[in-house]
Amino acid sequence: MLQSFSSITYRKHLRAFPSPKQLLLPMPTEVTRHISLSNHLALVGIARRYQLKHSFNEVIRITYLSYFLWETGFGDADIGLFEEAERVMDSATDRATKEDAWFLDEAELTVLKRVVSHHDSQLDTVSAKAYFEATYRLNALLGSKNGASPIRKRTYTKSVNDTPAKDTLLVSKQARQRKVQKHNK
Repeated sequence: MLQSFSSITYRKHLRAFPSPKQLLLPMPTEVTRHISLSNHLALVGIARRYQLKHSFNEVIRITYLSYFLWETGFGDADIGLFEEAERVMDSATDRATKEDAWFLDEAELTVLKRVVSHHDSQLDTVSAKAYFEATYRLNALLGSKNGASPIRKRTYTKSVNDTPAKDTLLVSKQARQRKVQKHNK
């Protein structure tokens, strides 16, 4: 199974399995800078003049990794950002398979620049444990037979219920607050 360049880089930086303390701390700055640089280079690779298929795949990975981190509470983006990014990648993938042209136009690139920028802000605060868990989820998604999009699944679930779905993070946060209030009484 393929792993992203960024998770391999982080593991090499640690040189051994991370201690529990390392997992709870934010990732080292040099690692997050390296991951960020790798992500921005992937964006450059999908510009019209380069058309690198590998970079195209990396941007897809970045989008889903950022989404998984967002789901666990890292970042303040709106679900609409991920939905829009997925629509852009879907249309670009369709075009690329038909025309063998692996690139994005400027409007599409702007959407994915916002995703990468959001991912940069996530990297500044994410713990190593949360990053590894999101990477694990990404690898499970990419290795699954159906490969169903978690973004589409969330949107579909929300529309089927016909009422705005409560964000699971908000619900769990409220539950934790009630538990703390009970404990303090």
